[in-house]
Amino acid sequence: MRYNDRKLNVWRSFGMIGNHSKMALSEMGIAAQKTWICLLQTIGFAIAGGIALTSCTPSQTDVPPTPIASPTITVSPALTPSPIVSPTLSPSPTDSPTVTPSPTESPAKPANVLTIEKQVTDLVAKVGNLTVQSVTCPDAIDETSGKTYDCQVQSDVGAFVVVVQPTGQPGKFRWGTRGLLLLSKLDTFIQQSVANQGGGKVTVDCGTKARTAKRGETFDCKVTDAKGKIRTARITVRDEQGNVYLSVL
Repeated sequence: MRYNDRKLNVWRSFGMIGNHSKMALSEMGIAAQKTWICLLQTIGFAIAGGIALTSCTPSQTDVPPTPIASPTITVSPALTPSPIVSPTLSPSPTDSPTVTPSPTESPAKPANVLTIEKQVTDLVAKVGNLTVQSVTCPDAIDETSGKTYDCQVQSDVGAFVVVVQPTGQPGKFRWGTRGLLLLSKLDTFIQQSVANQGGGKVTVDCGTKARTAKRGETFDCKVTDAKGKIRTARITVRDEQGNVYLSVL
C-alpha cells in the first residue's frame, strides 16, 4: 500500500456548552511514503457545525503544504482520502451559569474574575475529562474591552493556558486552550485516516485523556490492525497551538 503526500485539516465539534475542537496532525509515512495530516486542537466556547471537503497541494519538503479550498470530493485511484477542513467559524456567545465564588477564593479579585475562574475550571474538567487543580486569571478582566486574557491552568496532566475573550455581556465569553492536546480525538482521526487509505480497521491508543503540548516534544501512539500487527505512530509537537507531525513507523 502506498500513501501519497497529503495534508488533512479537521474541525471537530463537541461539548455541551458549545465547545469545539480542532486538532492538527501532519507527516504520516508508511512504506517510505508520507501522508500529511493536520489536526489543530483548540477548544471554543461556542460551536457551529459543518465539514467541507477540499484538496491540498502535495508537500515536497518538511514544510506542510498550503490547503487549497475546493467544493468537490476527489479520491485518487490509490484510495488516498480527500482532506477535510471546516469553514471558519465565528462562535456566538452562550450563557454561562451563574457561579457564586467560594469563600476560600482570594477576596482581592473582583467577583467577575472569580466567576470566570470557576467557569473555566468546570468547562475544562468536562471537555477534557481532567482534574483541574487550579485556575488563575488576571486580577482585572474588562468584560467590555473585547481583549483576550490568559488564565493559567494546573491539572493532573500538567500546566497549560486557557485564553478567554469576554463578549461584552456579563458571564459570557469565548475560550480556547493553548498547549493542550486531546488524545481521544487524535485516536479517532488516525483511525479514520488509515481506513480511508485502505488500511482497514485499526485500534489506536494515544492515551486516555489529554497531554500538554510543548514545541519539540515527541510521544508515541500504538496502532494495531485487525490481524494484531502493531505499528508505532510517532508524534512531534510543532507548537503550542496543537500542530503536530505524525509518522507511522
